[in-house]
Amino acid sequence: MQKCDFVVRSVEGDRRYGPDSPLYAGFGYVRDSEKKRGGRRKMKK
Repeated sequence: MQKCDFVVRSVEGDRRYGPDSPLYAGFGYVRDSEKKRGGRRKMKK
């Protein structure tokens, strides 16, 4: 499992691929462009 993590971290840090590549998603991780961005919380009055 550690070797798999090493390969994924190598893909993540590569300029040609990165964390937004289809290859990164192929390893089972969520691409940056697919992550939902949360908004700010509403403040109570």
